[in-house]
Amino acid sequence: MITGAHALGPEAGEWLQQATLAIRARVPVDVLRDTIQPFPTFSEIYVAALKDLHEQIGAVAGKASA
Repeated sequence: MITGAHALGPEAGEWLQQATLAIRARVPVDVLRDTIQPFPTFSEIYVAALKDLHEQIGAVAGKASA
């Protein structure tokens, strides 16, 4: 689950709204990764960030179970 987000750059407000909703609704990272937005160019910014976050969560979970 995402707990915070920030945006910087042109059209940042367009995709920051998605992060705000995801935080408020407690949308799991896996659901966000599988969501295709009507204007994919705005949501593409999340693809790399969510993939990285998912990998970090997996690494932390792996260390915790070891």
